[in-house]
Amino acid sequence: MGDAGSTATQTPEVRDVVPVLVIGAGPAGLLMSHILNRQGVKSLIVEKYTTRLTAPKAHAIGPRSFDILKQSGIDIPRLRAAGTKRDESRWVSLVTSMAGAELQKYPYERMDVDVLDATPEMFHNISQPVTESHIAEQLQGVVEIRKGHQFISCVNDDEGVTTVVKNRSTGEYYAVRSKYLIACDGARSMVRENVGIENHQESSIETLMTIELTIDVRPIVNDRRRMLYILLNPDLSGSLIGYDLGSKIVLTTKVNQAVMPIEKWNVDFCKQLVDAALGTSVPYTVDSFRPWILGRKVAKAYSKGRTFLAGDAAHSFPPSAGIGLNTGLADVHNLALKIAAVENGWAKPSTLESYGAERRPVADVNSHRSYCNSQRIHSMISQLGLTETDKTKARRLFEQALTDVSQRENLQKVMDELANNFDNLELHIGFVYGDPVYPENPSNYLPKYVPGARLPHHWIRELNDELMKNVAPVDLTHISELADEEKALRRYSTLDLCAPSGLTLIVNNSKGQEERVNAIKGLFASTFTPTTAPPLVAVTLEKDFELVFPEKAQEFLHNFKLGPDQQGGVLIRPDQHILLVLDEGTTAENVVNAVKCFVGDE
Repeated sequence: MGDAGSTATQTPEVRDVVPVLVIGAGPAGLLMSHILNRQGVKSLIVEKYTTRLTAPKAHAIGPRSFDILKQSGIDIPRLRAAGTKRDESRWVSLVTSMAGAELQKYPYERMDVDVLDATPEMFHNISQPVTESHIAEQLQGVVEIRKGHQFISCVNDDEGVTTVVKNRSTGEYYAVRSKYLIACDGARSMVRENVGIENHQESSIETLMTIELTIDVRPIVNDRRRMLYILLNPDLSGSLIGYDLGSKIVLTTKVNQAVMPIEKWNVDFCKQLVDAALGTSVPYTVDSFRPWILGRKVAKAYSKGRTFLAGDAAHSFPPSAGIGLNTGLADVHNLALKIAAVENGWAKPSTLESYGAERRPVADVNSHRSYCNSQRIHSMISQLGLTETDKTKARRLFEQALTDVSQRENLQKVMDELANNFDNLELHIGFVYGDPVYPENPSNYLPKYVPGARLPHHWIRELNDELMKNVAPVDLTHISELADEEKALRRYSTLDLCAPSGLTLIVNNSKGQEERVNAIKGLFASTFTPTTAPPLVAVTLEKDFELVFPEKAQEFLHNFKLGPDQQGGVLIRPDQHILLVLDEGTTAENVVNAVKCFVGDE
């Protein structure tokens, strides 16, 4: 038998039988198994490498990902504490070098206190290895992560998937039989290649180099501590990510093949570029350098048979505000809860067909935005003449751009246009399943009150002691602008009402609503059997919970018809997205029909 991608002459003995086999122990694969485990579904993770790369890679955990991680039981305060301090990661700078002039400063991804009206959790700078370790801790003793074992091939049939795996230390091949195979094995997914799913891709002609450094840049930047530095320098242009300004940064710059072909890059050449980026002399170590092509890829399908793609196996695009990582975590949330619903008996396997239909359009929009963001930065660098191979000419052009009045005005316009690069809130929490329209302004988040949208966030106070018994309160200790009494008002969100194990019906206590809920539950009982009935929890406004700031929730009350004397409501899926909006005329039959459609029982 050959190596990965080859075809075995015969399938080896089946050693393991498990409901779900996950390939890849990155953040997507780990979260997949964690969510499944919390819903009572067993899984096995197969990871090619014995140790994960220490390079920080992705670093920005967004508000939607925090929603997902919190609902999944991850300790959010502890995770935040392991990341960069908020005050050191709220900004982006355009600089001539780390020690040089700051040309412009931008807020990074809505980390201001006002964003708490739109989301209970704001962005935070946390390196991918740290996120992985926090999720992996949840799997200890409950999910096996089989490291040093490599995916070789798989065969789908009507009942499941037979996967051939190689133990890389012994050379032994064996088979795993599972109902579902989940590919979380990255942008070069062998699973995707094996099942024959092609990518739609768009690439530029630009090759970039990422240089990982161990360094303490705090003495250089002093109080100018940022999440990201965009470097505009005739000797070196690119970007520098401050994963941890006291120990770890990553420099990304364009590869000029005419000056230095990729095959000739070495540590000494990297140091020349790093020195130009720093603008001063401090000790550091070059830990690694890796080339990559600026481009975007989205799989043309997210599944084939019982094999599913998630995370970078389904899509990969340029690093921009953590859009790639956060898109992948939302993939897993969508798919894992649907698999759990099927395995727990209240949804049909056809439910899983909606996974790709819902998630692929989101990746298409996000990858387009990420690609455009990266192109905009590299285009600005080119416009300023900073890609000139003649460095004397490049310095002259750059000096003119900074000092000549007319050119400075043009430069200022270009720099101002970059502000939207660093505000993508609409992409993170404003997407609607079933609506693949590109947002007119990805920076302008608007709450949505339609099926497929994330339930809009508002702060709530529990009135029922049982309501939040198993839900951790939101922790805002990292927000210095709020007094303790203000933080105490912001402990729970409407999102915390949503149970991951079933459906949640939110109604008010207007006349007739209790009877309506009873009618819906009664029709559930007569439509489904006890083992196939979707779990349904009803919560009542002003009985089980109240809105902390009702004056800010008028749109919420109006669109869901939850105001005084109204008889509306909203039915929420396990993943916190809206399934059905109820009004006065919505019958129990309407509700049950919507549920049957969602669970594949039409």
